[in-house]
Amino acid sequence: MEKVTRRRADITKLIRAVKEEAGLRQRKIDTVDPVVRNAKHLFPYLHEDVVYEYARTALRVILNHPITGLNDHQTTLLAHIP
Repeated sequence: MEKVTRRRADITKLIRAVKEEAGLRQRKIDTVDPVVRNAKHLFPYLHEDVVYEYARTALRVILNHPITGLNDHQTTLLAHIP
């Protein structure tokens, strides 16, 4: 359970950073590239596969949150279930 909580916190931190950067630059987040860039900056110690997994999950939450209205935690948790 601790691992899921840690990932959830990391992805939430990544989402905040990406949204903040997009707001400063006045750009939309449509692709995974800015998310990966922020993830590599925030988590330089993580393996590349984990960084891409975080980025994909964060992008999914960012793009689907206005449509579904789901809680970020619920979407993040469901994305990591094998």
